[in-house]
Amino acid sequence: MKKIILLFTLFIFSKTVCQNDFKHTTDGLNPKFVVVEIDSLNASQIYLKTIDWIKETYKNPDEVIKAKFENEKIRFDGFQENVLSTKMLGVTSYLDVRYSIEISFKEGKFKFEPIKLEEYTKPSQSIAGGWGSIPLNVGSWIYKRNGKVKGIFKSYPKQIEDVFNNLKTSLEIYLLKQNNTIKDKKDDW
Repeated sequence: MKKIILLFTLFIFSKTVCQNDFKHTTDGLNPKFVVVEIDSLNASQIYLKTIDWIKETYKNPDEVIKAKFENEKIRFDGFQENVLSTKMLGVTSYLDVRYSIEISFKEGKFKFEPIKLEEYTKPSQSIAGGWGSIPLNVGSWIYKRNGKVKGIFKSYPKQIEDVFNNLKTSLEIYLLKQNNTIKDKKDDW
């Protein structure tokens, strides 16, 4: 139930507050990065609170964080289960994804940049399976020449967008909430 409420909150927040969202097109994921303004915080505060967000969001934050440059940038990897769905011969399969993201910091803003996305295919009789790269700067493998999405990948563009938009929005909500710009009802007990 908590996940449903969180997803609903993220959806509503992303439609009202976040104007810079990622879109997946024939050119791939656009824009290449999104800058989010948090006017009330300086670069150091955003950096430290982003580390706190990673610690609260991921099970093993020390393993997730791959690089830290104090007050400048953080690079981290993440994993989500059952994100991408494909449908073949009436059977829907769900694939796990892992990603790399770099977040850079300046006064009153952060830059959220997806670096890498991979999908996991389970081994079967016809394929070896394993992790395969999903190119972020090319979308032609998902789309037909007329610009429509290929049937097997029908859900991919929205699902790829959601992976990165939901993470960006989650971080933005966390930063605003930590700065008391957004009040949490649990705080009023």
